[in-house]
Amino acid sequence: MPRNGSMILSDLTAQRLGVACAKCERRGSYSVAALIARLGPDHRLTDLLDELTDGCPRRGPHGFLDQCAARFGGLADATDSEVPKA
Repeated sequence: MPRNGSMILSDLTAQRLGVACAKCERRGSYSVAALIARLGPDHRLTDLLDELTDGCPRRGPHGFLDQCAARFGGLADATDSEVPKA
C-alpha cells in the first residue's frame, strides 16, 4: 500500500497505540503487534483512525463544529525520530 505521506504501522516503535476523542471522551489502547498481524505492516495510520472510529455518531453528515475529534495520542513518542518520506 503506498504511503502517500502517511505514517504506517511499521513506523511505530512503541508496543501500544492510544486513541482518544476530546469531544465524547471515548478512548482506547491497541497492541501495535496485533494491529500489524491483522492489517499488515504497511497499513496507513490515517486509514486505521477512520476504521477505529467508524461507529462514532459524529462521523456522519454533521455540522463542521460537531465532527469526531478522535486522534492518536503520543505518536511522537511511539515512532523513531525521523519517518522516511515515500
